[in-house]
Amino acid sequence: MLKCESAKNKTGKSVKMYNLIFPVWLILSPLMWPFFAPFAPWILAIVLGNLLLDWAVVAVSLRCQGVSEVKRRSLAVLLPVWLGGYLADIIGTLGMAAVLFIDNDWFYHNIHAPLAYLSPFESPWAVLWGVSCLLISAVCIYLFNSRFCLRKADLTADERKRTALALAVITAPYTFLMPTNWLY
Repeated sequence: MLKCESAKNKTGKSVKMYNLIFPVWLILSPLMWPFFAPFAPWILAIVLGNLLLDWAVVAVSLRCQGVSEVKRRSLAVLLPVWLGGYLADIIGTLGMAAVLFIDNDWFYHNIHAPLAYLSPFESPWAVLWGVSCLLISAVCIYLFNSRFCLRKADLTADERKRTALALAVITAPYTFLMPTNWLY
């Protein structure tokens, strides 16, 4: 976070102004995409990359389990898996964004500032918060896929659970732990 010069507000009190750098996890969240229309090519690249990653994880997981007709089955569930992953990411992003609205000095210095402006690894509390939100997203990815998204693939319950676990582990939103201070 970069400090600017102090300024005076209407009451004559000194106010410090800061440059605003969005946390990486917030910029990359599907929740924020409507606000970043000028970056549409990047968003398109992220969306297509996510689609390919989801398809690859499903296909490799099915192949490793010895499932037949991998191509047909993986393509049959691609759209629900992809959308379910984004829904899970949004749920985790809401948890990460909650730090922006909690007004408390201790919370600001130990969780909000490290997550939003610096690096989550500057505070064990920020790491705990980031990992918790990441795990919430990963659990949602697992539950959405094992219970709903993979049903069209005609898999056994065990095959669905193993594929959902692979998706949860590999496609969890690890950007929640990416230091924002890498950008400046």
